[in-house]
Amino acid sequence: MKKKLSKFNGILSLNKSFDKNHYSKDYYASHGFYKKKYSSDEINEKLEPFKIYDYLIKTSLKLKNIKILEIGCGEGFGARYLHKRYNYTGIELTSHPFEFHNKKTFKKINFFKGDFIEIKNSLKVKYDVIIFHGVLEHLSDLNSTLKFINKYLNNSGLLLVNVPNDFSPYQKKYLKNFKIPYHKANFVNQEHKNYFTPISLKKLFKNFKCLKIFTNFPIDIFLLNKKTNFYINKKFGIHAYNIYREVEKVIKKDLKKYINLGEAQSDLGIGRTITACFKKK
Repeated sequence: MKKKLSKFNGILSLNKSFDKNHYSKDYYASHGFYKKKYSSDEINEKLEPFKIYDYLIKTSLKLKNIKILEIGCGEGFGARYLHKRYNYTGIELTSHPFEFHNKKTFKKINFFKGDFIEIKNSLKVKYDVIIFHGVLEHLSDLNSTLKFINKYLNNSGLLLVNVPNDFSPYQKKYLKNFKIPYHKANFVNQEHKNYFTPISLKKLFKNFKCLKIFTNFPIDIFLLNKKTNFYINKKFGIHAYNIYREVEKVIKKDLKKYINLGEAQSDLGIGRTITACFKKK
């Protein structure tokens, strides 16, 4: 099928459906971000977003015995960090990557296998926090997702979300410079259904109060120069990534200031990924 982008409720979406079989069997084996073994630095990188979520929870909720639900808990690194601090439940289409990388943690947490929309009747409680980390961009039915959140998130509970920031000003400049139509953009791929910006993400959750929305290091700044454009100069890709990692390590030493910087970037529309903290009204 030819790639085609269309806008729905302010969100650019690709003409594809959610393939459960792919995500439950092939995704972790074929995707470049996943490995059988990670270095200590790679593990730290996987834990970092959940340290930020922990900070957002601690600064936004004044509750004891906080119940967390993570949709799409993947390899279980979020669970590894959060289950020691909160009452944690995870949902994923398959348990294999979780059990492979974090077997000890898997035995200690509540886990449901399947599509979170379809197994919702198995959930007997509401949660104080629901996390979608790197998940919303894959989903076909965002309306059902909103209904699920409204049903299972406690009043005044937190919704924590992380998605790629696509068609940012830097990316648009790159596409314009090289006369590339949107549907042929390098970052438009068959893995992602939805393409968010800070504005469209806030619009999706317009019935929630946005406490924080911020972005990380704008690695796509390298697209503006032919020598550093990692889509053209493939060899520079690893250097761009290494610069991104070193910058993130430095500015994450103070999470409050890191978030403040990210909020300013988000206002400008720049940054490669978006993290948002919404509160149910």
